[in-house]
Amino acid sequence: MDSLLIAADNALRTLLARPGASEETPAHGLAEAALTPAQKKRAGR
Repeated sequence: MDSLLIAADNALRTLLARPGASEETPAHGLAEAALTPAQKKRAGR
């Protein structure tokens, strides 16, 4: 029974946990690249 409760607890913590980054993005402080509309479309932006 304990293993079932532990598994359910782990599943709920995985599904409902608030994600949080532990580090800043490596691009922090860099300027946004100038892209043409075609390049933005291809990049998915």
